[in-house]
Amino acid sequence: MLRLGFRDLERNLVLNLLVAVLLMVVFAASISGTSAVVGRMQIYKKMQPYLEKPGVFLWSDILTYGEDNYMYKDPEELRQYLSGAEDILSVTKWLAASYQGSDIQVWEYSQEVVGLLSPDMEEGRYFTNQDIYSSTLKGVVTQNTLGIQVGDVVRIDDDMVKGCYQEIEIVGVMEDGVTLYQPEYYGEYTEDYRQCFQPYDVEVEDGEPVILVAGQQILANQSKGWFSKVNHRLSDLGFMRQITGPVVITYADGTPQGQIDNDIATFSGSATFIIRQYPLSEFDANSRQYVFEEVYNLLPILICSMVFILIAAISAGAISVKKNMHNYAIYYICGLPWKKCARISLYSSCLLTVGAFGMVCAAFAVLTVCGRLEGTMVSLGTWQVGVCAITGILFVIVAWILPMLLVHNASANQILRNHQ
Repeated sequence: MLRLGFRDLERNLVLNLLVAVLLMVVFAASISGTSAVVGRMQIYKKMQPYLEKPGVFLWSDILTYGEDNYMYKDPEELRQYLSGAEDILSVTKWLAASYQGSDIQVWEYSQEVVGLLSPDMEEGRYFTNQDIYSSTLKGVVTQNTLGIQVGDVVRIDDDMVKGCYQEIEIVGVMEDGVTLYQPEYYGEYTEDYRQCFQPYDVEVEDGEPVILVAGQQILANQSKGWFSKVNHRLSDLGFMRQITGPVVITYADGTPQGQIDNDIATFSGSATFIIRQYPLSEFDANSRQYVFEEVYNLLPILICSMVFILIAAISAGAISVKKNMHNYAIYYICGLPWKKCARISLYSSCLLTVGAFGMVCAAFAVLTVCGRLEGTMVSLGTWQVGVCAITGILFVIVAWILPMLLVHNASANQILRNHQ
């Protein structure tokens, strides 16, 4: 039967090639659209457990406390002035940091942010729970032109305090363009999770790399006196650090919004500058809208694609079956039932669909190897394959049913007479 299916394809080669091209276009569009939705959903899913709690999102230029407007340096300081806060997602910048005379960014993540990220690594690894117990501060670096590699113990100097430095052991190098929780935001104004996550491209940042460190490792070893240059509780002479950029503060379920608003008002010093502020319920709703926005845009395209596929399947199937009716009649006379004759069309459609999908997969593989898909969300995963499978199955079912309808009440002798 499979061999007869191949012959069926060969007899109507031009028509089947046109249908294959249509299928390839539909598969490519489905993969691209689904990738956009999946990409957005993956990032949102990381934030969702926090955004569904009562709380507030802040975009801060500077956060201060007390009459002297001291800068908040880590989440534990924030907790002292917040009544009942559960989670704090924040990033602390080390100011005036340099490596071998070149400027370098050092971002200290709160434990919640460390747990959110799982960046693609070019070499080495990301943070693990065992890092907390190390007497050497662990760090992960972006791609860089400074020659920083896995295993290096780099000395980060404080350009504001002579002789002040902190050594960091590099355990991983991230791929370029990796999505990070960033203290700066570039791009269009948004009111959703995009204010927290952005891709970090070394060329865009003028070659200035970023080293990530886990704030929990610094705080957990305070009693041992480790990392005193980056813990103000242990030494007055150390790096100037400040929480800046996106801050997500969550509270226990049932906490009234009035208490949260009062917390934000009382914990801020007079020099605090909060650029944007939203309740997490509003921030979450905006994030959901952005995620599913692509679904709403994609749905009409998918519906039109399905209609085109049905039209193509009916047209191609009708023409193909009409051309092959003479052969089907001969098969029937030779002892092959009409239902099995219809299976020939089924096998032909399966071969056509699998071939078209294989060509699309090969094209995406080549584009990936050539780097043409870098910086995009386009990928070939479970959801993308699933959408393509539904489309392909619909095409195959129609192509299978059509011959059965055409030969339902026809006799072999009548068909042979009509196709002499």
